[in-house]
Amino acid sequence: YPTVNEYPSGLGKAFASWDNPEVEKKYGKYNKFDLEGAKALLKEAGYKTAIAGKWQLGFDSTLPNHFGFDEYCLWQLSKEARDGERYANPLIEQNGKFLDRDPDAYGPDVVSRFALDFVTRSKDAPFFLYYPMILPHDPQVPTPESPEWAGDRYAKNNKLFADMVAHMDKNVGEIVDHVKSLGLAENTIFLFTGDNGSSFKTAPAIGRTLAEWIVDGYPTGIDPRPF
Repeated sequence: YPTVNEYPSGLGKAFASWDNPEVEKKYGKYNKFDLEGAKALLKEAGYKTAIAGKWQLGFDSTLPNHFGFDEYCLWQLSKEARDGERYANPLIEQNGKFLDRDPDAYGPDVVSRFALDFVTRSKDAPFFLYYPMILPHDPQVPTPESPEWAGDRYAKNNKLFADMVAHMDKNVGEIVDHVKSLGLAENTIFLFTGDNGSSFKTAPAIGRTLAEWIVDGYPTGIDPRPF
């Protein structure tokens, strides 16, 4: 679940905030970081590259390709959340086109299927898949495994955070199992990172969280900030 405001080059906030006017006049603020990202380190080394999940780094559909991704399947790339949400009936943009809306579709599964397909199509060449996951960000709403899915699929309930984490684990497991099934596991590196502990909204549902530690000044004696 990589942070949406950081790029996998390790340069920290190489991408600026998603609300920059006109994407800093068409990439202006990002130029000094271009050569450190997927474009130079991966594409020039012969890797096929793709990004799946959520974007939130500028409302411009040319950005993924500009920053070195051959393919993409993303929520909130050129449209805002108010135009279409991420979970049930998601608004997903894939390689220059919006996918058809489907009330029974679940956004995390849509982008995961794209990721699985990309791995299959790229299995005979080096590839890099960047997967900033949609789950388990709020709103805490039903997953297809939740009994509540049969009702209002955007009815918020903090207890559903557990279902969302379970579904995230399922999606990750599917990708790992798929890589293994293709005989690629011994030549593949998986990096799984998190950008925060949990939001304040889910804290009552999951007990003492990173958010509470920060507010209370790390009472457990553990500093959860990144090293």
